[in-house]
Amino acid sequence: MRAFVRARFALSKAGSASALLVDDECRIAAVGPDDEIAARAERGVDRVDLGGGVVLPAFRDAHVHLCQLGRYLIRPDLGRTKNLGEAFAEARSFRDRKRSGPLFLEGYDESLWREGRPPRRSELDAIEAGRPLLFRRVCGHIAVANRAALEMIPEGTAGVDRTSGLLEEEVVFRLEEDFFPPAIEENREAILRAEAEAFALGIAAVHEIDHPGTAEAYRSLDAEGRLRLRVRFYARSSPEEAARLLAQAPGRRFRAAGLKVFLDGSIGGRTAALREPYAGGGDGTLLLEPREIGDALRAAEALGLQIAFHAIGDRSADLLLDAIERRRAAGGPPMDHRIEHAEMISDEGLDRVRALGLRLSMQPNFP
Repeated sequence: MRAFVRARFALSKAGSASALLVDDECRIAAVGPDDEIAARAERGVDRVDLGGGVVLPAFRDAHVHLCQLGRYLIRPDLGRTKNLGEAFAEARSFRDRKRSGPLFLEGYDESLWREGRPPRRSELDAIEAGRPLLFRRVCGHIAVANRAALEMIPEGTAGVDRTSGLLEEEVVFRLEEDFFPPAIEENREAILRAEAEAFALGIAAVHEIDHPGTAEAYRSLDAEGRLRLRVRFYARSSPEEAARLLAQAPGRRFRAAGLKVFLDGSIGGRTAALREPYAGGGDGTLLLEPREIGDALRAAEALGLQIAFHAIGDRSADLLLDAIERRRAAGGPPMDHRIEHAEMISDEGLDRVRALGLRLSMQPNFP
């Protein structure tokens, strides 16, 4: 238990309160004047003097890839590089430090590089020919792979350009899931590293979106009492797999919540599905056709699953709203599905969202 004293509260009902008592489960046990809380506090309770600082409720981040963030924090960060030369130097240094296993470098943004283009497969081959080497873009929807990495991805896999090494959309999401799966201990380390980052930002609860294999790492940390964040998990999987996770008993901090479905990509990667073309051509990538969106709704709703639909472009958002309206008209349940990002949804689309009772989960700086 811990007592916080000499505080100011940004709560409408706090009145004259200037202190609070927090139990070992991080729940507020009491709020009141300093002397009252001091009297209620047991001997040996930690006292924290906030010196008149403002106390706010902790934040809940409704859309994160926490385990992936942890990997980013552990792996080299290409977002700090100013050009391809610096990025390649970072890759060579990482190769020399990490003597075995695949080499992932995270967060490049070609729009910030002097050359204004992504790396090429041949350039990554020149750095490392024997082990998989991958540069992943900051949006998480695009990556570039060397020949050794491409050889681990089956022929015919969608979104793979074996000449340039460019990987797009679904195949990028599957890199750690199917082709280069990390050990559970690596995922556990990544989760704890990202958890510390979340706490430093005042975040105490998250909605995590990842593939089902990551759930095992969360559950094990929760069972050991080492997971302190409250985590609601949306599985990037089949509806049946998400339902299996949902059927498992929730832990103290971790519980399954629903299903993640991608409809398009990202603006920065030029794969968000738009009604008007991008400058230079192309209107993005629609990952599910209208009939497939309807199929996803029927399958998930039959299992009682809330869906978090990734829809950045206006075209993907409109097609999703069309499908939900058709589903409701056909007698489908009024479930509160979510639209993730919704960056380019129209004013008319917002009116339809309100009428359907859907939720929008938006991230202003999504690249």
